[in-house]
Amino acid sequence: MRKVAALCLALCACAPSPAMDAATAKSIVEKAGRGASDLDLCTVEGRKVYRAAVRRHAAARAADGVMWPDLHGAAEQGRADPVELSVLSALMLGWVEPSDFASARGNVGDMRLLALAGRLQASPVRKAVDVACPEVLHMQRVVAAQLFELQTLETQVERAKARGDDDRLVALMERADRRHRIMQAEIARLAAEIEAKVAAAS
Repeated sequence: MRKVAALCLALCACAPSPAMDAATAKSIVEKAGRGASDLDLCTVEGRKVYRAAVRRHAAARAADGVMWPDLHGAAEQGRADPVELSVLSALMLGWVEPSDFASARGNVGDMRLLALAGRLQASPVRKAVDVACPEVLHMQRVVAAQLFELQTLETQVERAKARGDDDRLVALMERADRRHRIMQAEIARLAAEIEAKVAAAS
């Protein structure tokens, strides 16, 4: 009986997991872009799920005729999309691979950026991930959350200006300043912890 149970477990482990649907992939990628993901990218399983989501989302956007991530277009237009920046940082940190971006294969500009990010995986950034992955992951989430909040703030500010609501405008800016100071303090704390761990491992 034990042999049969062990065989069943082995077969289940080898069986392919169900394909991720586009909606689930989009949700996972966008949550990471907001700094709200609960995936542990310091684990093999967490990275596996995130990479699958990135591949599926990139393929879905490509099928719709949309380049994603559109890093080349973002640079030309001077815009910064938090989700695309989050995915690029994950690439630099080694949590996804250039091959995961199916929609970028036909764009020379984006492929160059992806190749550059891939080369950065051999830089000191990767050493930080190796010795202080939880802190690096936390920092990435804080930065992503800050970028997302700034994007949201821009929309809220424009609406307040359009309505001529000066009180709302002041309240928004004060809240943004408080949040910025809190996040910057957290980033500085994490940076110090990462630097200490890297120095100890050297």
